Amino acid sequence: ATGGKGGPKGGGKSGGKKPPVDKEEWFAALPSDQLTGEEAMLREALLDWLAQSPRPRKFSEVSQDPRIQRLRNALLPGSGGVLLQDWVVRRVGGEIDVQKDASGQSELSLRGATPEPPPPTT
Repeated sequence: ATGGKGGPKGGGKSGGKKPPVDKEEWFAALPSDQLTGEEAMLREALLDWLAQSPRPRKFSEVSQDPRIQRLRNALLPGSGGVLLQDWVVRRVGGEIDVQKDASGQSELSLRGATPEPPPPTT
């Protein structure tokens, strides 16, 4: 008998929810040399959305765009474990930059389009 994780029965605490997807396994299943069709559509939607504003955009703003939300939900596992930010950094980080703002919230912008931050006001 093992006392480890998982197993088909699982102990009954899950309440019918799927266990979180293992992020590393999920990324490992994607092709290493190209984006999948769903990834390419999400990439295009993000690039279009980011091109509408010269300023960095917060990830919290992404969920307000219905096209991005629909594509994200189609691509990323619904049981958690893989965040949109993880996908952006690992799969399209050459085109989309992710940084933290002064308050520690993650922002995204087109790579190379982020202006220098303004000097602090006193």
